[in-house]
Amino acid sequence: MALTDLTLYLEPKIETTTALPDDGLIEYSRNEKNCQVARVNIIPTPNDATLAGEEITIKVFKARRTRAEEVLQAQQTYTFAGAVGVGGVGIEIDLRRVVYSTKEPFPLMRRGNYYFRVEHTGGPAFPSGITKDTEDFRVALMTVDRFESSWLRGATRRSNDDRAVRFQPKKIPGVRVIEVSKNHPLDLLPLDLVKGAETPPNYYLKWNRGALIPIDIRIPEGLQPKNRTLILPDRAKHHYVVVTVDPREILAAVPAPETDMIMIDRGLIDRETLREWLDEEFDWMEQSFLYTPIEPALIVSDRDISHLSLTPGGQVPSLSFDNEEFDILANPVTYYPPEAGHWISVRLMYGWPIRWDFLEGALETQRIVSVRTSWIETPKSHMLQLVPFHQSLAYHFLGLFYMGALRGPADLPSFWRYRYYAGVQSEQTPRELLELGGMRAAVKALTVLGQMFRGGFSSQSFSKDGVSQSVGYTASAMYGIYSATIEGFQKRLDKIEPQLARKYKGLYIDVL
Repeated sequence: MALTDLTLYLEPKIETTTALPDDGLIEYSRNEKNCQVARVNIIPTPNDATLAGEEITIKVFKARRTRAEEVLQAQQTYTFAGAVGVGGVGIEIDLRRVVYSTKEPFPLMRRGNYYFRVEHTGGPAFPSGITKDTEDFRVALMTVDRFESSWLRGATRRSNDDRAVRFQPKKIPGVRVIEVSKNHPLDLLPLDLVKGAETPPNYYLKWNRGALIPIDIRIPEGLQPKNRTLILPDRAKHHYVVVTVDPREILAAVPAPETDMIMIDRGLIDRETLREWLDEEFDWMEQSFLYTPIEPALIVSDRDISHLSLTPGGQVPSLSFDNEEFDILANPVTYYPPEAGHWISVRLMYGWPIRWDFLEGALETQRIVSVRTSWIETPKSHMLQLVPFHQSLAYHFLGLFYMGALRGPADLPSFWRYRYYAGVQSEQTPRELLELGGMRAAVKALTVLGQMFRGGFSSQSFSKDGVSQSVGYTASAMYGIYSATIEGFQKRLDKIEPQLARKYKGLYIDVL
């Protein structure tokens, strides 16, 4: 029997002590134990002895832009020897081992979203055309779980004033709770889907034994915001929940009457918010503070350089790169004429170059010079120097500038075009950089978490005898419940930021 199907799923992450609900996005990181290996599990159909000799290829793609960029160095093949276990066969990708090459072993799986693709590529049943993708997973410098355990330990994650559901309805299709009334009781309460006796039948929702609220199942009228958003009061009409309903899912499922037990809890900060704060701080460190990628990144000055024409007498360079898939898009660099007694200097937008694909000099659309990448060293530097000793290079490069300027050599804006990898290329990110990013994100998080704990409160006292209560309010955010922690973090940041700026952004001069 030929291979007819493949079922894929990502290995569930190891349980953590976090109180935050799982948002379904599995995170991996080169910098954390138990998170360094991504695993996809594959269940073939049929799963029996006839699988022997069937070959599959496992690929990793970046889940951005066109979602068509493959991490070629992560590709693997697997040949079935027969039936596999109930959970399928597991293929692992160690993030620390996915490197550019053995000669240039810098890691390639930079932070961002990825997915596995599995294709049937050989064997007795090939070609079958079977290709399957997994859901996205995330590669991070610091996972949300590590951020929470390292920098938010002891801080509340809940809002005292806001209510939310712990988990969205699972038994009732197309229904999502988006709001819970203030001071709603914290309890496990029923949400009912009721099928009416009409012909054709209508459907109704009921919250905590309250009134029946009809669902507008007309298409497309039922999809309009005013029709798909419903307020469901409870039996006593003291509290309510607000839900959105997708009538298409209701009709597609043709459900019987159903009851889903929903847990009402204090509102929790969501994982996506913490993840965004971490990404914002690491992006700020790279693009506004250190001007050096924290992890290797592909930096390009142009999405496309095919429009550059050749200078008369020059040689056509061999450039066959697709610049559309980049990590950082920077600006072309201005050419500055050398001062007396100095060589030509090139100030890079981002320092610590690792590998060069090309360095081109162009005046508008006219290519002037192609620098041989083998000349370029890869030091920890933002500044390069060109020593044009070849006669042709000297004429077409230096001679053009002096002959074309009436008053001597002139600056040429947007002259240098480039494509190169740069960044800290160690197997694991230096702890000092993770500390800086984590601490900056923690300052944001603790400010918001303090507000969630009790917004506007600066002090509170209560006296049992005489039943007196005193509450102090503040209009300033500097006196929140975590202000002392934030101040401690800020003092630490004030100390380490200049040190790291000198280390990773300091000016170096190199010769090529």
